[in-house]
Amino acid sequence: MSELDEQFAEIERTKQKYEAAVKAIGREGVQKLLAPLFERYQNVDAVKWTQYTPYFNDGEPCEFDANGDYAEVRFKAEDGDVLTKESQEQDFESDWENREKPARYEAIKAIRTALKINNAVMLAAFGDHVEVTVDRAGVTVDEYEHE
Repeated sequence: MSELDEQFAEIERTKQKYEAAVKAIGREGVQKLLAPLFERYQNVDAVKWTQYTPYFNDGEPCEFDANGDYAEVRFKAEDGDVLTKESQEQDFESDWENREKPARYEAIKAIRTALKINNAVMLAAFGDHVEVTVDRAGVTVDEYEHE
């Protein structure tokens, strides 16, 4: 390997270390950001959102969006809830179906407000075309297909 090839390889290794560090710091930061909300809203089990760059935007430039304004929340079962197979695999909920449940509505709004993070930071931390789920144990990032 020539000296020039070795320099290019070193650049690539440095870039990979940098990207890994940015992801780790970003993910840890989002967990720290949401931790007080998990404490305040004990009935919140997990939060998820999608983030992606649209493939088409009616001729306008397609821009990445972390979609924190549309985050959904999974709540813990409440006393009196009938536990069925479906409720045990409880779906995530938005503010729309919780307008009549003030405590849940408040929790969703607070989480969405907290997730108004710079899109460049969210892209660096989690990536593009992904669904991010944060619970008390950590962060899960899955591929996400859209449109």
